[in-house]
Amino acid sequence: MNTLSWFIYWADVLPSLAKGIAILFLLGFLISVFINAYQLMERNCTKYIWMPFLCAFMLLLSSFIPSQNTLYAIAASEMGEDVYKSEQGQKIVKQLSDWVEAQLKVNK
Repeated sequence: MNTLSWFIYWADVLPSLAKGIAILFLLGFLISVFINAYQLMERNCTKYIWMPFLCAFMLLLSSFIPSQNTLYAIAASEMGEDVYKSEQGQKIVKQLSDWVEAQLKVNK
């Protein structure tokens, strides 16, 4: 598989993975808050006080995973850049530029 194929594959996988991670860490956050509240009331213990902070950080981190449409746009941009940099792409850009200039001169 080439790079574009991997991009398309991950565009399908990452958004659903991000949702799963977000749900998992949201539940972990809520459970750890209740565990910490219970321990603080009963035993004045702060053994697991770091858990809500870790879960909140992971929730924030999972929100930075781009959506499927964004990943497809990135893949299209990468492919477009490769086409533009090719010799044939440069010829097409030059021809298109010449055509636009000719159209502007005709319409004046």
